[in-house]
Amino acid sequence: MLASQFRTKANTLLRFSTVAAEPVTPKSRRSFVVLGGVATAGVGAYVAVQHHKKALKEKAAAIFKETKETNVPTRVQNLERLQSGEEFDILVVGGGATGSGVALEAQLRGLSVACIEQEDFASGTSAKSTKLLWAGSRYLVKGLVKLFSLSSFSNPPGAVSEFLGTWHMVMGCFRERTYMLTMNPHITNWVPIAVPLDKWIIWPAPFDYPLAALGPLTGMFVAFFKFYDALSVWTAPASFVMSSSRAVQEFPQMDGHRMKYVSVFYEGQHNDARTNLSIALTAAMHGACVVNYAAATSIIFDDDGIARGAEVSDKASPSPTSFKVNAKKVIYCGGPFTDGMRQLSEGEDVK
Repeated sequence: MLASQFRTKANTLLRFSTVAAEPVTPKSRRSFVVLGGVATAGVGAYVAVQHHKKALKEKAAAIFKETKETNVPTRVQNLERLQSGEEFDILVVGGGATGSGVALEAQLRGLSVACIEQEDFASGTSAKSTKLLWAGSRYLVKGLVKLFSLSSFSNPPGAVSEFLGTWHMVMGCFRERTYMLTMNPHITNWVPIAVPLDKWIIWPAPFDYPLAALGPLTGMFVAFFKFYDALSVWTAPASFVMSSSRAVQEFPQMDGHRMKYVSVFYEGQHNDARTNLSIALTAAMHGACVVNYAAATSIIFDDDGIARGAEVSDKASPSPTSFKVNAKKVIYCGGPFTDGMRQLSEGEDVK
């Protein structure tokens, strides 16, 4: 009896060992190789992304550490310089984001610059922007739609060339957005943007692209935002899908109950007024003569009719008086008020 049980157990063990000893087939070997390759690529991509993020932070920290701030002249000191009779290479009229940017760029290129603003810096439209630092999702979508539209088949090289122009512009926006968020954390932040989807099929199709009508149903929009994340090398918080119940809590201004789901992605946001002021202060730190509450009342021309400066009034003075500011070139940076500035040099009937 014992011998019979022993033989039965031995045969069972033999069968198990036989199965375990069967050779791996080429098909299963290929599956293991593919899975291993995918896993290795995934781990490698993750490590590369983390290394990229760490390198950005270390580079920013090194720049912060090496930066040496210099004292910015007071308004009184800059006003005295403005009234001293010094001839500047450039007189910038307008201290918004554009005017301050022109002043900084010119000063860094070795020119002597004066920049005057008739009110506070960023008192106009420079403090009334959307405050968003877009990387160009809309441009990218329109570029892809046009590239894969039927009209592109009539001129494929032209379609590809046009798309590449859009692509390079969008990638430039990504770089600028990353720079702003990395180097200016005190005035920037990430902001979630919700894309509400209340239908499984959208008609008329978004961007007049028929396949986009199936976007909510197929997950095309979700895939696009993941692609958008990848283009930034995942420097932004990851996009995600939000249920309608959660959307009611996170976005109470939205009618979340009728949504199928909400796709959320991230863009940068900045304090536009502080950005403007930072640019103006940086220009002043590098030597530009920057003065607010100084209004140009008229433009000075030489005998050849070339602008050579402006008459400027100190609006902060209890009894404002005009003084002459000499410059080789005058640049109007008034934004939507530029036509009003042109009246100083071209007359009241300027068009």
